[in-house]
Amino acid sequence: MREYLISDLTEDQTQLIEKELKARGWSASLEHMFWMPLPESALSDIQKAHAPKCSPHVVAVEVEATALRTELLVRSQNSLHCDCITYAEPHQVAYIMQELHAMLQQLGISC
Repeated sequence: MREYLISDLTEDQTQLIEKELKARGWSASLEHMFWMPLPESALSDIQKAHAPKCSPHVVAVEVEATALRTELLVRSQNSLHCDCITYAEPHQVAYIMQELHAMLQQLGISC
């Protein structure tokens, strides 16, 4: 699996991150798991074309005891098998990293 990992966080920091992700409404059905939605502007051409039936498109974010792990697989929350489910393209990876870093900065966490 391709992923982006921010490690060496304290447990207090990961608790703060988890609280923020819950406040954003990103909670998944599993504890410590979240779905980061991608805006339409960050979708690939096929994901935009499939948006009416497959959106929202999301990436999985997991909060661990001392790390924040993000899968770089763009998924559809409405379909398990579709051509629009792919590894993140470079512009999507950049968006994901920018979004996570902005959130950490907002929380006063440097990385």
